[in-house]
Amino acid sequence: MIGKLYFLINEAMPGLVKIGYTNASIDERRSQLNSTGVPLPFEIGACFLVNNPKQCESEIHILLSEYRISDSREFFKLPLLEALKLTFDLIEKYICVSQANSNLRKVDKRSNHGDLSSLENSILLFLAGKDRKFGKLTWQIHSSFYEMSELEIEYNLACLKDRGFVDEQKIRDHHDKNWKISSKGIRYAVENELL
Repeated sequence: MIGKLYFLINEAMPGLVKIGYTNASIDERRSQLNSTGVPLPFEIGACFLVNNPKQCESEIHILLSEYRISDSREFFKLPLLEALKLTFDLIEKYICVSQANSNLRKVDKRSNHGDLSSLENSILLFLAGKDRKFGKLTWQIHSSFYEMSELEIEYNLACLKDRGFVDEQKIRDHHDKNWKISSKGIRYAVENELL
């Protein structure tokens, strides 16, 4: 079984990360969590398409047990980046490359996009988050994919740009660039059930 492992954050709950999985879309899961008991909506900190999401989630909960607030809740008291650093090796074992590539090949027949790497898929998911209209600065992307070198991130961004999945904007009087997911990138993510 394939599902989405998510790391959600909430501005009203600083220092907490909700780690879980869903077989539905991430936006659908976020909607389920937004109730009258939650003052602000959850934001996607990170999301991964994984095999056996329940097992992956369970192993992560065990790995982070010292940070868990309650055994009956999926909330952990640590910064998002720390949670990702501590769990990335485990998540990597479950990353669903074959399914993503299978879905990408279906898209390839219709639109000549070619296969995307799991990192490219992850970058698209990151850029498709809450602030997608504003984009993300290069340094924000680097800090979210800390396990990759800056060169690897920039190479993957360039590949996504060449395929029309992301747009790059140079910022005047600034050395950084702003990256946004394009409408083509959003369409690709939706058609391949990455969101």
